[in-house]
Amino acid sequence: AYSINAVCWSPDGRTIATSDTDGNVRIYELPAEDLFPKAGELTKKLKFWFHVETKQIVRSLAFDASGEALAYAGSQGEVVVYNIPAID
Repeated sequence: AYSINAVCWSPDGRTIATSDTDGNVRIYELPAEDLFPKAGELTKKLKFWFHVETKQIVRSLAFDASGEALAYAGSQGEVVVYNIPAID
């Protein structure tokens, strides 16, 4: 089992990134028609997109202004910028 360390929304509100104690960054898409889900319904609406295995505990996440890149910082003391592929 793992626990989530950080959560970050993209600037357009359609993408959510999470990090966990197993060293994974997971990216989820929120479909455009569901941008404003009711309380308690968010996790039902998210669609898993892809994940990055970082091999470290990621403690913080941030999207750039365009939402095309995600920066993360973790237990190894470095900041990594990852380019996010376009949603198909």
